[in-house]
Order: sequence, then C-alpha cells, then structure tokens
Amino acid sequence: MNSTNTVVNLSSVALSETETKVLSKGLNFCPTPGKIDSILLEDDLDKLARSFRIKEYFSKDTTTTFNNLSSEENEAVRLLKNRDDIIIKPADKSSAVIVMDRCDHIQKKERQLSDERFYKKLDSDPHPSIQQRDHHKPEKHV
Repeated sequence: MNSTNTVVNLSSVALSETETKVLSKGLNFCPTPGKIDSILLEDDLDKLARSFRIKEYFSKDTTTTFNNLSSEENEAVRLLKNRDDIIIKPADKSSAVIVMDRCDHIQKKERQLSDERFYKKLDSDPHPSIQQRDHHKPEKHV
C-alpha cells in the first residue's frame, strides 16, 4: 500500500519518510514489544478471566515474538507519541490517517460547536437535573 495514499498531512509539520511509513500501517496497528517481562506477563495472565487462563494453559504457543517494526519505525512511533503540536486521527470516510496541527483541530471543533443550526448553548449544566431525575427511578436488581 502506498503511504502517500493512506496518510494525509494537513499540518504545517513535515513528517519524515519513516513517520509517514509507520502511520500508513494504520491507527489500529500494534507494534510487538521488544522484550517480554515474563514475571509481568505471568502476573497479567493470572488476572485474566478463567476462560482465558484455561486457553493459555492449553496453548502450545511460545512467548517468543518478532518485532514487526524496524528500529527506525519504533523511533518514529516514539517521536509521534511525544508530539503535542499535532493530532493524528482516522479520516472520516476512508482508511487514511489524518495529521493536523493541534490548533487547527481545536479551531475546527470550536467552529463546529458554535454552529447554532446544530448546537444550542445551554445556560446551565443539565447533569445535576439528570442525576436527580434518575435518582427517583426504581433500581433494577438482577
């Protein structure tokens, strides 16, 4: 897949080729860990639901993993995660990844929320009245 088709950079930030490449993997891509802490893994497995513990117990898989990112891509993920000047999000109507300046993203959201055709500014927070209204409903017991 061509990364120029799947990453749309609307920000003023120039992304490196590696940053673009790692973003083109999609926002659901999960890098494998470089090293597994077997004690932490064992502790986490003990906390899983019984059905998952049984499945793990009978599994023939080993804990050996492979790294699905290059060292440069791992560094690009780290750099992208630590940036506070950009927003990375999925496109509304495609599988592309959108990179926007944070300030532009905030302005766009504020502009949408100020459109009185779709949103009405409330004089007060409705939350307390909703809590009070729901307080009088009978509780359901299972």
